[in-house]
Amino acid sequence: MRVLQFVLIWLFLFSCQLKPVAIENYTGPIPIKVYEKSNELRPLLKNIEVVYLNDKGDNRIRMVEKAIQVDSLYIFLDRMLGNGFHIYTLEGQPIHTIKRIGEGPGEYKNIANIYYQESTKELVTIPMDGQQKIFFDLSGNFLRDERYNHGYYYSDLHFLENKEFVINLSDMNGFHNVALLQQEKTIQTYLEYAGTIDDGTFNRINLISPENEKILNFVVGFRDTIYQYNIQEELFSAAYFLDFQRDGLDLEKMVEKYGDLLPYFQQDEKFESNPFNLFQNEKFISFGTIKRTGFELYFYDKEKKMVTSGSDLFRETFEYGKVDRLIGVTNDGQFMAIVEPLRPKPWRFKNLPEAQAKLESFGIFDPEDKVLILFDLQ
Repeated sequence: MRVLQFVLIWLFLFSCQLKPVAIENYTGPIPIKVYEKSNELRPLLKNIEVVYLNDKGDNRIRMVEKAIQVDSLYIFLDRMLGNGFHIYTLEGQPIHTIKRIGEGPGEYKNIANIYYQESTKELVTIPMDGQQKIFFDLSGNFLRDERYNHGYYYSDLHFLENKEFVINLSDMNGFHNVALLQQEKTIQTYLEYAGTIDDGTFNRINLISPENEKILNFVVGFRDTIYQYNIQEELFSAAYFLDFQRDGLDLEKMVEKYGDLLPYFQQDEKFESNPFNLFQNEKFISFGTIKRTGFELYFYDKEKKMVTSGSDLFRETFEYGKVDRLIGVTNDGQFMAIVEPLRPKPWRFKNLPEAQAKLESFGIFDPEDKVLILFDLQ
């Protein structure tokens, strides 16, 4: 895991920018003072649900990067040893694991992401190794694959009624970072490719988060901004500016001095990457960053306009366990996360007797087994 985090850190921080990019058609983004984390107004976890993902076979989950709830199913993206995705019931029983490694129909070398297309009730997989989409039904059966020729590289994707909202890996093609596509035709674009702030971007996921049926929030490249797209009005704007208090730090000079940012990153444990893993419900926005010490997780209270550290929050929630990133939001707006054990002792809940009783009902389980928690904040 340490090796994986090291690779992620290097890829995230290879080329980044600290100042927000100027855009048009907005009155001004709301500042989120990330450096002013609140302890007095820290939210509490509520409505906690615990789900044991019961699979001890060869297809057991290794590392969940994304979770989608589709009706009575969970879909988990696993790009580690599994390099595929898993379909589970809401009770945690495995239904199917898709690992189609190869070069034939419906096969891939590496999986980039997975999405659910509501209009067709299909799972859509985007491989890293080719401009194609692979379609599966909700039982995991292969349906078809389709080539596309529009030239965009999907970093993230959201299906609209008859369009695709795409976050593009602009360093792969020099295109705009955001595109609205309809039958491979480009309808709208946003945020031009900007060289150093887009080069070397890790193929990240969870960059788009619907606020409601009319609004999509999203993050792009190495920008300290949460952008917004109004679906009905077809307008882009900047919704939030994430203030990490990075004024005066010239990363281009750092790259000139060190060759890349890794030596500087190793010296400064306060330096953070730009945001990713964007999720939200009605009351809170969550986003992640990476520091020298590992992943960081933040929750922003939209009403109180206060930021809480996820690390601090979960440190008070678990004993011998941690959550350093979210993986999704349920259909009811609950945040989703996998609890990782801090060995050698089994993890447990602190001062949450009902959740702990549910955890104990699973019996003794292997530290490598995955436990999903769903929760609200208050």
